[in-house]
Amino acid sequence: MQIQLQAKNPICMLDNLRNKIDKIDKKLTELLIKRHGLVKKIAYLKHKNDIPIEDKKREKSSINTLVSSPDLTLSERRYIKNILSSIHDASKNIQK
Repeated sequence: MQIQLQAKNPICMLDNLRNKIDKIDKKLTELLIKRHGLVKKIAYLKHKNDIPIEDKKREKSSINTLVSSPDLTLSERRYIKNILSSIHDASKNIQK
Protein backbone atom coordinates (compact mmCIF):
# COMPACT_ATOMS: atom_id res chain seq x y z
CA MET A 1 0.00 0.00 0.00
CA GLN A 2 1.53 3.24 -1.11
CA ILE A 3 0.63 6.22 1.02
CA GLN A 4 -0.03 9.56 -0.63
CA LEU A 5 -0.70 12.27 1.91
CA GLN A 6 -0.42 15.58 0.20
CA ALA A 7 -3.02 18.05 1.33
CA LYS A 8 -3.47 21.78 1.49
CA ASN A 9 -4.37 21.45 5.15
CA PRO A 10 -2.41 18.61 6.81
CA ILE A 11 -4.04 19.24 10.22
CA CYS A 12 -7.49 18.75 8.71
CA MET A 13 -6.32 15.58 6.95
CA LEU A 14 -4.78 14.30 10.18
CA ASP A 15 -8.04 14.89 12.04
CA ASN A 16 -9.96 13.09 9.28
CA LEU A 17 -7.64 10.06 9.43
CA ARG A 18 -7.86 9.96 13.23
CA ASN A 19 -11.66 10.07 13.07
CA LYS A 20 -11.58 7.06 10.74
CA ILE A 21 -9.33 5.22 13.19
CA ASP A 22 -11.71 6.09 16.04
CA LYS A 23 -14.61 4.50 14.14
CA ILE A 24 -12.56 1.37 13.47
CA ASP A 25 -11.50 1.23 17.13
CA LYS A 26 -15.16 1.40 18.19
CA LYS A 27 -15.96 -1.61 15.99
CA LEU A 28 -12.89 -3.46 17.29
CA THR A 29 -13.98 -2.78 20.86
CA GLU A 30 -17.43 -4.22 20.20
CA LEU A 31 -15.85 -7.37 18.73
CA LEU A 32 -13.38 -7.68 21.59
CA ILE A 33 -16.24 -7.51 24.11
CA LYS A 34 -17.95 -10.39 22.29
CA ARG A 35 -14.65 -12.28 22.24
CA HIS A 36 -14.21 -11.69 25.96
CA GLY A 37 -17.55 -13.36 26.66
CA LEU A 38 -16.54 -16.40 24.63
CA VAL A 39 -13.16 -16.58 26.37
CA LYS A 40 -14.90 -16.66 29.76
CA LYS A 41 -17.05 -19.58 28.57
CA ILE A 42 -13.95 -21.39 27.34
CA ALA A 43 -12.27 -20.74 30.69
CA TYR A 44 -15.22 -22.29 32.51
CA LEU A 45 -15.11 -25.41 30.31
CA LYS A 46 -11.35 -25.76 30.67
CA HIS A 47 -11.45 -25.43 34.46
CA LYS A 48 -14.42 -27.77 34.78
CA ASN A 49 -12.73 -30.45 32.66
CA ASP A 50 -9.10 -29.98 33.76
CA ILE A 51 -8.02 -28.84 30.29
CA PRO A 52 -4.80 -26.80 30.17
CA ILE A 53 -5.27 -23.08 29.58
CA GLU A 54 -2.48 -22.79 27.06
CA ASP A 55 -2.61 -24.51 23.69
CA LYS A 56 0.42 -23.17 21.82
CA LYS A 57 -0.24 -25.33 18.77
CA ARG A 58 -3.76 -23.96 18.33
CA GLU A 59 -2.65 -20.40 19.02
CA LYS A 60 0.13 -20.60 16.43
CA SER A 61 -2.15 -22.23 13.86
CA SER A 62 -4.87 -19.64 14.42
CA ILE A 63 -2.51 -16.69 14.00
CA ASN A 64 -0.70 -18.20 11.01
CA THR A 65 -4.01 -18.83 9.25
CA LEU A 66 -5.03 -15.21 9.68
CA VAL A 67 -1.73 -13.76 8.44
CA SER A 68 -1.17 -16.18 5.58
CA SER A 69 -3.04 -14.19 2.94
CA PRO A 70 -0.77 -13.42 -0.02
CA ASP A 71 -2.47 -10.02 -0.24
CA LEU A 72 -0.87 -8.88 3.03
CA THR A 73 2.39 -6.99 3.05
CA LEU A 74 5.15 -8.02 5.43
CA SER A 75 4.39 -4.94 7.52
CA GLU A 76 0.69 -5.85 7.71
CA ARG A 77 1.54 -9.44 8.67
CA ARG A 78 3.78 -8.28 11.52
CA TYR A 79 1.19 -5.74 12.69
CA ILE A 80 -1.63 -8.30 12.74
CA LYS A 81 0.55 -11.01 14.29
CA ASN A 82 1.60 -8.68 17.12
CA ILE A 83 -1.97 -7.65 17.85
CA LEU A 84 -3.29 -11.21 17.73
CA SER A 85 -0.50 -12.40 20.03
CA SER A 86 -1.47 -9.71 22.53
CA ILE A 87 -5.12 -10.73 22.29
CA HIS A 88 -4.20 -14.38 22.91
CA ASP A 89 -2.08 -13.39 25.91
CA ALA A 90 -4.94 -11.34 27.36
CA SER A 91 -7.31 -14.26 26.80
CA LYS A 92 -5.00 -16.65 28.64
CA ASN A 93 -4.86 -14.21 31.55
CA ILE A 94 -8.66 -14.18 31.74
CA GLN A 95 -8.68 -17.98 31.87
CA LYS A 96 -6.27 -18.18 34.84
